[in-house]
Amino acid sequence: MDLNWSLLISAIKAGKVIVDEKQRKSLIEKLNLLCRFNQKIAVFGISGAGKSQFINSLGDTLEIPKRTIITDKYRYDLDKFPIEFFDTPGHSARQQERKKVLTDIIKDKFIGIINVVSYGYEENPDAELDIVFDSNKRVKDSFLSANRSAELERISEWLPSIETTKVKWVVNLVNKADIWWENQTEVNKYYSEGHFDKAIKSINNTISVFHIPYCSIIQPYFETNTSGKFGEIDKIGLHKNFLHLLLNLLKT
Repeated sequence: MDLNWSLLISAIKAGKVIVDEKQRKSLIEKLNLLCRFNQKIAVFGISGAGKSQFINSLGDTLEIPKRTIITDKYRYDLDKFPIEFFDTPGHSARQQERKKVLTDIIKDKFIGIINVVSYGYEENPDAELDIVFDSNKRVKDSFLSANRSAELERISEWLPSIETTKVKWVVNLVNKADIWWENQTEVNKYYSEGHFDKAIKSINNTISVFHIPYCSIIQPYFETNTSGKFGEIDKIGLHKNFLHLLLNLLKT
């Protein structure tokens, strides 16, 4: 029989010896968990990239949350590793909120950073549709380019400050795969070989950088169709791939 927490603590305080082997193993496991601190991970990205959707997708149920105007904290357990995600606001006017998290990162309180991007497909509900789409309902290159430039500009906000910290890794999470999936070769090349890759890898060589695709939720972009080349099985596969990477990072 497994020990519950109250009995465990009582037994420790009383100095009792646990003879049963299963109980002994359970005690050791629970003591290890008690001593394991939350692994803090900062989540950055411009407004509309899908940071909050990403964090929600890690839970059992998926809800599309309101936009983050302050830094929200979310706690999950991954294979008995307690993780605390700090979801920072993406709006340009909320720089002070992001600076508070950056200050804690500089104080060596964070193990890693997840930078959420979406190849320019950030979705701003206040955007005029004629700025987003051309007459054929295709997303304008000018709109995508402006958002990609904003992605690059945003990483310059925190990137120079993490070289001397204890941050071990940065995951560049390319979200909204359901929208850009038919152009995945182009997207992968942009983030893993292009200007973005050069910028993000300019940090200290002791910090590992990973670029991986992701899809928090399959939904139309600005109420238009998705790529049509991406399904639920693909989404589940990307989720598993991310969790596998994250678990390996937590173990190192």
